[in-house]
Amino acid sequence: MARKLVAIEISLVGCTLQKTLNGRKKESAHLVQSSLLWPRAGIAVRKGNSKVDMFAGECDLSEESWSRRIVFKENVESTFGIRVDITEAIGSEALEEFLRFMAGTVMGIGADLFEDATPGGVIVAAPVNYLAKKVRKMPEADLIATGILDVASDQIPAEGEKRYTISLTAPKDVIKRSRRTVNRKIKVTRKMLMKRGEPNGELTLSIKRI
Repeated sequence: MARKLVAIEISLVGCTLQKTLNGRKKESAHLVQSSLLWPRAGIAVRKGNSKVDMFAGECDLSEESWSRRIVFKENVESTFGIRVDITEAIGSEALEEFLRFMAGTVMGIGADLFEDATPGGVIVAAPVNYLAKKVRKMPEADLIATGILDVASDQIPAEGEKRYTISLTAPKDVIKRSRRTVNRKIKVTRKMLMKRGEPNGELTLSIKRI
């Protein structure tokens, strides 16, 4: 039986985080690492990185340009998955440098950072913390939220877009640390911000056939 491939675009619409280490009242830049899981036979995963600027824990990209929102343009079949991982706040300048690095030199980093995940030769990107060490201004970034969604390709409408919402949770216990000076000594206090698996907002994607 012939394979039924569907060409689609996946783009970001918006994102909300309930909690972040830098607080919801501040502007913050975050890296969204997107993974397209088993889009079709022989391809285990595709990777994409996007920058989102949040204020009060919210980001609305619905009116942004196509090139600002696009994450994937890919052929899919049957059922596939979409996973998103969102980092803690990162300095905007450092994040821009990281994205330029990914776009311009990622294919020349070296075999130690990549592996063939399938006989078809799909490339799996290294963890963001590993790559961050290659960028001078990029700090190691902890993940603050993660989520996954299964999508049936035959449920994507023939015309127009369909929006999907991915529920986000904390990927691990998140501890907020603060420092203050007491009697000329630095005292570090720790507060549990979120426990692993605790809800932490949602991310909305648009998917349409092309």
